[in-house]
Amino acid sequence: MYASGLLSLCSVRENGGDPGLWGKFLPASARVFASSAFGLFYATTGEDLWVVSPRYGQVVEADVPLDELPDVLCEPAVLDEFLRQELFELWSELNGESVDKQWLCPTPALPLGGEWTVASLKAMSPDLFLSSRPSSSPPAARPA
Repeated sequence: MYASGLLSLCSVRENGGDPGLWGKFLPASARVFASSAFGLFYATTGEDLWVVSPRYGQVVEADVPLDELPDVLCEPAVLDEFLRQELFELWSELNGESVDKQWLCPTPALPLGGEWTVASLKAMSPDLFLSSRPSSSPPAARPA
């Protein structure tokens, strides 16, 4: 865990590598190995890197080499736009909770009118989060 749970690499939050129902959009051998506090997760086959955003229904094959991912995740624009560091820090400060084994999710879900606000965030277990049914086909995958 890094930054109090903002980012997790190979820890308890990655559900043992199982991408749940999202696995149907990934190569058969893909395993989840990293995630953000908001459920943006990363899977690999050992060579290729996939970014999965269940909140937005996107599965993207990244053009970032696997060994460069930690550096990319530390870039200010990535911390701000994709990892939502400021929102996470505010939520953590107000709630005093750890999300080491959970992901934070807007409630209601974004497609149902949810918003990225502190008041709408609820902690959810990885098993429940990954069992949420993706649509039959996410938006077309494009390189990250």
